[in-house]
Amino acid sequence: MNALTSALLALAGRIMPPGQREWHRAMQAESAYLTAPAALAWSIGALITAIRQRFMPMNTGDFHVSRWVMLVESVGAFGLLTLAWLEISFGASGVIHHAPAIIGKYYLPTPGGTYIIVMLLISAISGLIGPIGLLLGLRYAWLGRAPRNRALMISMIAVLLLQSVVGTIAGFLVGPPGFRPSIGLTVLFVLMPVGVLWHLMHLGRTEPDPASMTPAGSGAG
Repeated sequence: MNALTSALLALAGRIMPPGQREWHRAMQAESAYLTAPAALAWSIGALITAIRQRFMPMNTGDFHVSRWVMLVESVGAFGLLTLAWLEISFGASGVIHHAPAIIGKYYLPTPGGTYIIVMLLISAISGLIGPIGLLLGLRYAWLGRAPRNRALMISMIAVLLLQSVVGTIAGFLVGPPGFRPSIGLTVLFVLMPVGVLWHLMHLGRTEPDPASMTPAGSGAG
């Protein structure tokens, strides 16, 4: 069993609800008799099953979920957004390296270049929603504390949606030749973060139910 397979199975074991741990141990034992590719697929299936099991106890009336579920939601929604923000802001071709002389020489004379540099600058600011959202989600996963500043949450949701809509329209009007919006990128960097921000906002409307929460650091998950 390679390291990735072992890590995925271990993570599945941590996420799996206590009542299903025996099933997970059986899955782990069976993986030892599989070839490496089959064991990897087996471990991915075990992880997906564990995540689904964690989602099942969700109370759809008040949107309370296990902290492990919020951990998965937050990393999935804000992890890539945070990495994209870091690259756009501080990467090799990030905004921090765009001196006025570079903008004037390489962007402004190019068709659609003004659109590109404006979107880069806006994204370097709006992308802060990534690390902020990740921090709020991890705080809920660790402490069970949801954000209560509704104005902040609504503002972040509005910024993501507004940037997506206005950026797409402007892209068709003044963007680079052949500009086309990407549905995949919209889902990853707009719709998923908006969904989790909305979820966190509603979690903050009521006190967490202690009976439905398990400390993140405990063995029970």
